[in-house]
Amino acid sequence: KKVFGFIGAGGTLGGVAGSLLTSNLVDVIGGPTNMLFVTAFFLEVAVQAMIRATKDYVEPERPQAKDRPNALSGIGAIFRSPYLLGICCYLFFYAFTSSLLWFQKQDIVKAFIPDREPRGQFFADINTYINVLTLVIQLFLTSRLLPLLGLGVGLALVPVVTFGGFIALAQSPTLFVIGAFEVARSTCNYAISRPS
Repeated sequence: KKVFGFIGAGGTLGGVAGSLLTSNLVDVIGGPTNMLFVTAFFLEVAVQAMIRATKDYVEPERPQAKDRPNALSGIGAIFRSPYLLGICCYLFFYAFTSSLLWFQKQDIVKAFIPDREPRGQFFADINTYINVLTLVIQLFLTSRLLPLLGLGVGLALVPVVTFGGFIALAQSPTLFVIGAFEVARSTCNYAISRPS
């Protein structure tokens, strides 16, 4: 609970850098399609870094299990454990509402910003806000909030924000509302719910 925020901050720094890079390059190189080349380049850099970082790694010996698991053995474990079933339901509903939000976001942003390059910049700016807020919360608040609020409240935060965000979006489907909803939901997810 005390160090997870700092561990997650490393990934968030990468997200901040990527969002800022996208926001600044989308006008220069000409849109989301051309940004795929930038993405491919940095993916290759990451692969090469992993190859170099793990070149001396040796897989430890593991004792052989009596029963070898198969593709379906995990499903039985889920239905035997209320804890695992709860995690799976939580993740299912998060993915389901994320899909709904994604489609709404695409339609609303396209209605307000018809050109692709400014849309790409808008999405990059939203990601920058998400990553900067997440980084600040991970570094300074996560380790204090989780013990104070408890894991239950930490896990309930995203569903509450999601419910409120969809109500706000139904009342006012504007760029500001979709942006604020996306920032609040994703920041709560990455900074509080995932550590929970």
